This record gives sequence, C-alpha cells and structure tokens, in this order.
Amino acid sequence: MNGSTGPRARILKWLIPGMHVKRWVALILLGIIVLVSGAVLFFLEWSWLVSLKQYLRQTFSLSPMPLLETPWREIIALVIILSALGLIVWGVRKLIASLVEAVLPEHPENLADVVYEKRLGHRGLKIVALGGGTGLSSLLRGLKLLPVEATALVTVADDGGSSGKLRQELGILPPGDIRRCLVALSETEPLMEKLFQYRFQAGSSLEGHNFGNLFIAALTKTTGDFGLAVMSASQVLRVKGKALPVTLDDVTLRADFTDGTQAMGETRIRETGKVIKRLYLEPSNSQPTAGVLDAIHQADVILLGPGSLFTSVLPPLLQPEVSQAVRESKAVRIYIANIMTEHGETDGLSIGGHLKVLFEHAGGKVADYCLINHKMVSTQALERYRLEQAELVKADVEQVRTMGVVPILADLSAEVRFVWHDPEALAHAIWDLVLDVRRRRRR
Repeated sequence: MNGSTGPRARILKWLIPGMHVKRWVALILLGIIVLVSGAVLFFLEWSWLVSLKQYLRQTFSLSPMPLLETPWREIIALVIILSALGLIVWGVRKLIASLVEAVLPEHPENLADVVYEKRLGHRGLKIVALGGGTGLSSLLRGLKLLPVEATALVTVADDGGSSGKLRQELGILPPGDIRRCLVALSETEPLMEKLFQYRFQAGSSLEGHNFGNLFIAALTKTTGDFGLAVMSASQVLRVKGKALPVTLDDVTLRADFTDGTQAMGETRIRETGKVIKRLYLEPSNSQPTAGVLDAIHQADVILLGPGSLFTSVLPPLLQPEVSQAVRESKAVRIYIANIMTEHGETDGLSIGGHLKVLFEHAGGKVADYCLINHKMVSTQALERYRLEQAELVKADVEQVRTMGVVPILADLSAEVRFVWHDPEALAHAIWDLVLDVRRRRRR
C-alpha cells in the first residue's frame, strides 16, 4: 500500500452515484454519435464526395497495398474515428483542467474530492481523532483535504508555554492544543491563520504568548465558558469539522516512574527523563465534554496518534468513559505510529511497545490497524535526532501482528530539518485503508 491516491482512484470517484457527472458524460457521448451519424447521412449523396472517393481509389491503386479495399478501408476508418474521439476527449479534458486550475489553483487534482464533498459530504465518513500537540494538528491538515466529517477530541492537560501561563494566571483551560486544531481545520484566508499562530517576541507581559491563545482566553472570559469560547473561535476561523476539548474539568497529568518516584504536570513529566510506569489523570472523576461520547459512538473511523504517547495520545483515553467508548466501537480503529522516539517519554520503545502502553492505559484493545512509515529517513536527520537522544522507532511488525493489530506500511514522512508525518500522504493512506476495509466488510 502506498501513501497516495492514484489517478485511477480519482477517475473512479467520478462514477460514484450522486456526483451529477455521469449523466453529462453520457449526453456528450450521445451527442458525438448523433453528430457523426448526421454527418454521414447528410453527405451520403453529395456528388463531390463520390468524385473524391473515385479519385482516392485511383490514387491508392498505385500503392502496393489496396488501402481503400477491405479490410484496409475499415482499419483506416477506425483509426480516423478513434483519433477524432481522442481529440474530442483530450480537448474536453484540457478545457476542464483550465477551468479547474482557475477554481482550485493549489490542488487542481482534488476536483473529484471537492465535488464529492459538495454532493455527498453530508453522507461522508465520520472520523474522530484523539490526541493533542503538533501531531494531531498535522493529521487534521490532511483530513481537511478529504470528503469526511472530522472531529478532533483534544487533550486539555497542557501546562507549559503560553498555555501554561494563561492557565495559571487566568484560571482557564490551556488553549494551545485546541487552537492548533482549530487552525488546522480552518478554511479562512492565510492571513487569519498567520494571525492565530503569531507569537509575540517582545513585551514583558506578552512575550511568548500566542495571539490565538489570547483570543480564546478572551472569549472564555467573555462567555464564561471554555466550550463556548471554542465554538466561537470555530466560527471565526470557519472550521471544517469540529474540535472539542475532551473535558471541561481542570485536569492534570500524574506519572509514576519505574524508580518509585512521581511527578505532576505535563512539563515536569517530560523534564524528568525517567521511564514512565503508569500515567494518571487528576482528578480521576473528570467528565467528558458534551458531544465527545456521541462523536465516538457515531464514528466510522477512530484515529489515535501521531504525537507524544504519554502527554498527547494517552490523556484522552485516561477518562474511563472515553476509553470504554473507543474499546467498544465498531469503527475502523487506527493507531498512527510515531516515526521517531521522544526522549523522556518513549526512549527505546518499539511500535509494539507503543501499542502495549496504549492498550494497558486504555484498559484493552483500542486499535485494529497500525499505520507505519516505510519511507527512508536521511542520515543527516538521524544525526540531528541523535543529538536530542532520539532514534527511529523500531518497526517490529511481527510483534504488532501478535497483538491482533494489522500493520500497514506506507510512505508517510516529510523531511525539512526534522522528520514528521506528511499531512496529505497520511490522509490518503488513511483514506485508502478505510475504503479497503469497508469493501472487505461488505463481502
């Protein structure tokens, strides 16, 4: 399996019922047939055509091959007809391509996806993605390109950076992860996206703060409710889909380490660099946000990862109601394996090790498939990661299979300075896998 949707798949998408395309293609073909039939009928008795035929017969009679005699006449006529049809199809295709490039200059190849969504989007796949951090927002950027209804269920346990300061000083939930997801799902102009991502570099009170975080904080104080603030921000950014905080309770992560010590808070857990034995959510009786469990129950696809295993992927599953809903779901459940280990969280953990930790904290199996990057990573990138005490996550495919999870290898990575999942390649790999699973389930 590769990580992209091929030309054949995009062509076949035009044949899906409800696209309002096939009828017009059939009409064009019918028009061509009628045109040719009418032309033959109209010119059948024209004397100059008879003279032309006699002239051609005399001319070609000098050839060693009787080109106007059977079967050569039929072969030449067939070549002419096929050439004419080829020119017609090519011309129509170029005309459409020219129009599409004007409408979709960035991704003209996605026209079938756009038509599919406009015609059938309300009946499209419902995808729920759980997590936080840059991994979840990167995933959402890719899902936005697909004809799906995406819902992000975002952790609110962050206590570092701008989010941590706002949480401490204003007593609000950390807005950073939810802001990243809103921007990733946004369909606003690039300027608005840059505005929400802008980080102040100066000013004693503003330095280090992100404008989007401040905006959500102001909305929270204005509305008196973090959930309403997120909904309002979604409207401003014209979000395609939903981004919901997993809980509206003020929760904190607590980790027990293998050496018997503990640490409270996401930042302190990361900074210890110790091996985590068990992760907890405090208080333990926090309640899911309204709509979270419904989203999981109605999902066709549930995605876990990519992202920091202990501080992004696991926190939503530490709420018993959420983990139970995922365990009992009949959706296509996919774990997206990280490409690199993360110092202080997953040192030395293979993909099977990641899944083992995931299942233990979730109370059982919560993934049926595992997407694994198969693309080579450059030695230069590996050296940079080595300086940060990180390495490639070992792809122990056989161990994954023994856990009842189907490994799917695909080219998923993108590399500039560091290595991360390419949003578009990841989205297409998910799309291909889900369609394949649905086809097999229908048999």
